[in-house]
Amino acid sequence: MIDVIIPVYNSKNTLFKALASIALQSIKDRVIVHIIDDCSDYSYLDIISKFECDLNIKFYRLDKNGGPGVARQYGIDNSFGEFICFLDSDDVFYNSKSLEILYDEINMNCDYVIGKVYDEKDNSMKYTLSDLHGKLYRREFILKNDIKFPNSYVHEDNLFHNLVRVCCRKTGIVKDVVYVYCINDNSITSVTGDLEFDRLAILIEHTNFVIRWAVNRNCDIGLIKQYIYEKSNYFNRCYHSVSDDRKIILKKLIDNSLLDSNYLFEDDINKLKESIFNEDISKYISKLS
Repeated sequence: MIDVIIPVYNSKNTLFKALASIALQSIKDRVIVHIIDDCSDYSYLDIISKFECDLNIKFYRLDKNGGPGVARQYGIDNSFGEFICFLDSDDVFYNSKSLEILYDEINMNCDYVIGKVYDEKDNSMKYTLSDLHGKLYRREFILKNDIKFPNSYVHEDNLFHNLVRVCCRKTGIVKDVVYVYCINDNSITSVTGDLEFDRLAILIEHTNFVIRWAVNRNCDIGLIKQYIYEKSNYFNRCYHSVSDDRKIILKKLIDNSLLDSNYLFEDDINKLKESIFNEDISKYISKLS
């Protein structure tokens, strides 16, 4: 069975479309839908009732608003199928074969499977490496490695999936588009400017946590170093795209919060910090080989 976990918060205008995309799945009889209401102003019961004949739906309402990470973790804690898939309430599956394609691939003894995502924002079809979109996870793998969502409102999906990546034994990749990331101006992730810059502090903290977590669990060194390199690339782009005043703030955040020298790779960490503030980060690639 596949547990499809959908956190909802005032998703009255989008949930019907998300559920309809599940009802169209070729293997819907193997799907259990978990809808976790994060204290919305709307009950959703009228929407859910329209799918009672087509889908096996479990509905939960949290006692207090905790954000999408808390809601998704509640879904995991109440799941019981062999596999877990996350669907945002404002997104949909690409077509009727999406879950079947992922299901067939993960049965090749994979810990998780990734498919392509169609992004309405830029009309692109791509793999997304650091979020939950277009992926199917083996539930036993998540529980065995004690992978959990943080209690934060932003970047919680990024942290969760990166924990998966640094301890994953085998990843399946399908060439098909399986997920549609829809445009929603009211989404919690639809932010720009000062707010997005402020969230970099959370992302830096999460990066620090992932590396610490992976080292403490003796995860594969190559996977950890690959993750470090990817994040150094990302923070390098952030650093060189902001104003001089913000460069000072960002440098202080990284120096004070990111990757202290008590890690396994002291030399690598020092080179990483240096590389983030240089124009040409490509020189750092050889240091992680």
